[in-house]
Amino acid sequence: MSSRNLIASIPVVTRLYCPKGLAMDLIKNSDTDDPSTNSNYELLNSAYVWQNGNVTNVEEDLEKGGSGYKSEEFSDQSTMNFLFFFYDAFKAEGDEQINLFLQIYEEYNELSQTYFKQSRWPAPEVVSHYFSNQDSHHLFLVLYKELYYRHIHTSFEPTFQERLSSFENYCNFFHCILSSKEAIKLELPHAWLWDIIDEFLYQFRSFSRRSKELNLDQDGTTCTSLSPQQWNVHIVLNVLHSLVEKSNINAQLQAYREGQDHQHVEAVAGGCGSLMLYKMLGYFSLIGLCRVHCLLGDYHQALNLLENVEINRKISAINSLLVLSLQLSS
Repeated sequence: MSSRNLIASIPVVTRLYCPKGLAMDLIKNSDTDDPSTNSNYELLNSAYVWQNGNVTNVEEDLEKGGSGYKSEEFSDQSTMNFLFFFYDAFKAEGDEQINLFLQIYEEYNELSQTYFKQSRWPAPEVVSHYFSNQDSHHLFLVLYKELYYRHIHTSFEPTFQERLSSFENYCNFFHCILSSKEAIKLELPHAWLWDIIDEFLYQFRSFSRRSKELNLDQDGTTCTSLSPQQWNVHIVLNVLHSLVEKSNINAQLQAYREGQDHQHVEAVAGGCGSLMLYKMLGYFSLIGLCRVHCLLGDYHQALNLLENVEINRKISAINSLLVLSLQLSS
């Protein structure tokens, strides 16, 4: 699906790993030949993946140049282990899943510092090859791409195409969240959810500045004219507003301010807003909207968006931290 179709499918609200070194070992029993449906499907210290009806050893496949991919794509065994564990986390639920994703997010940051200071993570098409027939393939790949392009923006100068590909991937992610008939039951850590919104806005600003600097591409065509829908401010605003509306976060915050009990807040939240994924994305989108309107110079609207956020309490906490830091430094 093209980014334009993805954008059109989002409801319009406004115009304006376990310990390191683990990988998946597919253990089959007599009941089924598909390890992914087996109750004995466990995490062990090896590198196998269920692919096209066969158990494939990824290390051997890479060494032999299987499927056209070179072993250099995976700089270390830890990278493969990380990817297998990342995918397997989608099979967990509730607190178990959020704990797994918290470990994965921490591991991603550590591996980025250890192995990918001077190089990119494995390309998404390489990673996709080994999980192409899995049920959770799409969402797994979307989240992997989010980390992949974020690392590029953090550590390198992204190409124009990489900036556009990152935008399209964000559209894919928000499309999954906003357009699903049923609420997505995905438990991501709050820090990861915040970083998704924060990085989405950072890349929007970065693209806006960069597209002004790059007047012409190699073909002599104006860069911005190639993709008028990509990183458009109205699309960014629409996504953030849609997340706020989907989560009913304003109604929830108002109920909290009025001192309503938990049952009332849950009733106000609705089916999606009661899930932490939607609730926190909605809350962080409020902050994101405030930031965007400040960039646009509309400070009045920026303050209006925070009407239900208890700013005084947060300012008090920030002031306390500043006082404490001054005392420690003196």
